[in-house]
Amino acid sequence: MFLAFKGLHMITLTASIIMFVVRGIMLVQHSPLLGHRFIRNAPNYIDGLLVISALGVAISIGWYPFVNSWVTAKLIATIAYLGFAHAGYHGRKTGLYWAGLLPLAYIGATVACRDPLACFGTP
Repeated sequence: MFLAFKGLHMITLTASIIMFVVRGIMLVQHSPLLGHRFIRNAPNYIDGLLVISALGVAISIGWYPFVNSWVTAKLIATIAYLGFAHAGYHGRKTGLYWAGLLPLAYIGATVACRDPLACFGTP
């Protein structure tokens, strides 16, 4: 079951980042496609599957937020990423939208090092 959740997680992570970048470019260009139903709704479904698959991976391995500090840090950064993306997109604020890249970079570093200090605190 772990491999299925992990595969789904990697696919939805990639799709989420691609949709984030594509919508960000459209936001900068003031594209009329931003109002298209697919562009508006697809990130919600993708990010929902991303969260569900993350929970599946965490439960199948036994990594839990508030038990493993790096998983807690990843969860908080994920909420920040989704918050920046949502607020920036719906408020049409490109700076706020692109600020969502900071939590994404932090998540990547945290996962790579399995450390909430994102490799800055490891010797």
